[in-house]
This record gives sequence, structure tokens and C-alpha cells, in this order.
Amino acid sequence: MRLPIDPTTCTVLGYKPKNADDPLWAGLEMSRAELRNWADYHLAVPWEHPDDQARFKDDPKDWAIYRVRPAMEPGKKWKGKKVQSVGLVHADGAWWIDVEFASRPTPPAPAEAPDTAPSLQDRQ
Repeated sequence: MRLPIDPTTCTVLGYKPKNADDPLWAGLEMSRAELRNWADYHLAVPWEHPDDQARFKDDPKDWAIYRVRPAMEPGKKWKGKKVQSVGLVHADGAWWIDVEFASRPTPPAPAEAPDTAPSLQDRQ
């Protein structure tokens, strides 16, 4: 399943933004995000407080770099479903989260109960 990168699907430096107006989220420059793999896969995204962005727009060295990670983790549940794998993909000019949920195993068919009732021959 492919999910958009937004405040409901990601964390920023481990923080869950409340919404897209949260300065921590609004200050991200997602168009300049880069995939990194240090201890885990994440996006390294330039950040500047929204009030200061216009002033530093042309000088990217003054921007901080924040880690943006998918909120879901393999082996843990996310929104009631167990996550099997998570990846970051750049497609159609934007970053996306590819997440695969573990399928529920099909329960085994109930075993046939042995016929314990005595047969007519056994009763005689």
C-alpha cells in the first residue's frame, strides 16, 4: 500500500506533528528531501521555521536538516494492523511510504472429531 508523506503517516525527529500547520511540519522543504540510511531509512529534509523561510530561501546552508521517518515500524501495529515492511519511494515527483501489512493466517480447518459412539455391532 502506498501512503503519502504527511503529518498522519510520519514523525519528525521522533515527534508526531499535530497537523500540517504545526511549525515543525510546515517548516519542512520536502522538495529538497534526500533518502538516507544511517541506522535506518529516513528522509533528510531541510527545515527552517515558517516565519524565517522567506529570508533564507536562497541560502540552504542556513537550514537545519531534520529526520522524517514513517510512523509505522515492521513488527509493530499501526492503526490496528501489524506492519510487515516499510519503505520510502520517490515517485511522481514526491516521496511516498510503501507499507506492507502482515496478512492474517488462515485458521486451520477444525479437525474431524472421532466417532466415539458405539456402533450397532458393538452394542450387541
